[in-house]
Amino acid sequence: MSDGKKGLNKFYFIDSTVIDIPTDIDEILNTIYSCKYVVLYKLDGVELIDADTISKIPNELLELRAFDDEKEIHIVNVTPPGSSEHAPIYYGRVRYDNEANELFGSKHQSVFDEEHILWGNPSRENNFIESTTRILLRGDRGNKIDVPNISGGIIPYQRNNKLNSYITVLVRNYLNDLDDNFKFVDYRFVQLENRRVYEYE
Repeated sequence: MSDGKKGLNKFYFIDSTVIDIPTDIDEILNTIYSCKYVVLYKLDGVELIDADTISKIPNELLELRAFDDEKEIHIVNVTPPGSSEHAPIYYGRVRYDNEANELFGSKHQSVFDEEHILWGNPSRENNFIESTTRILLRGDRGNKIDVPNISGGIIPYQRNNKLNSYITVLVRNYLNDLDDNFKFVDYRFVQLENRRVYEYE
């Protein structure tokens, strides 16, 4: 397993392999199950769930990212509008890190890791009021993110009160070195973590 933070705020190299997503929906689900978390982008918001809790790909899905330390599957729903009577069409890729796969041709690639904070106010809606396992974050523009409470019951972020904790996503950026110039080619989610506020003070 990787340490997940080897290159936080600096460049380093890893072996990385990219393959097309499986064509069979059950194989796609099996790849999702093998990850730790899943981000579901839907018309009514964003949901971040444990990978082993997903039973099917939602009909209203726009985009999906399932990830852990070693890999991410990224799929996009490209079904044409008005095609609800047909099976959905998905495009995407699976990226494996720290794996030299001769069959698919792994690449020694430059990467750059950074932490992104999930911003928002904890919602008081419905079952989120007393929940110790899920948190609904609402942003300034009305967007909402449903996330696991990995902070041990600590509210991750409060705008009008003292900040005590953040939930962060470790994002890995992939670059190609062409003629001494870096070119961005891809990114993926790696880890979901809790950070106490003093780590940013």
